[in-house]
Amino acid sequence: MTMMRSKFYLFIVVIICVHKAVSSCPNLCSGHGSCDNGSACSCENNWGAPDCSRRTCAVAVSWGSKPFSTSSGHDELECAGVGICNDETGECTC
Repeated sequence: MTMMRSKFYLFIVVIICVHKAVSSCPNLCSGHGSCDNGSACSCENNWGAPDCSRRTCAVAVSWGSKPFSTSSGHDELECAGVGICNDETGECTC
């Protein structure tokens, strides 16, 4: 009976380990973030995308959007909405 119980516990441990390996974060967060709850990356500053592999650019008040209410300002967008973000350098190009 003890041998049977030991095999059962070993089986449970193996199942848990396999589940953790399968549900790991995408691309292991590319070395630019940490894995939260085993399936989602929490990226470091200036890194984004689901796997933290993309550099992000500065976010600022958009120059081209309409105010979203009479008492609030404009949307905040990457490159202030007037440039293109280079996701390799993290710099905006106008």
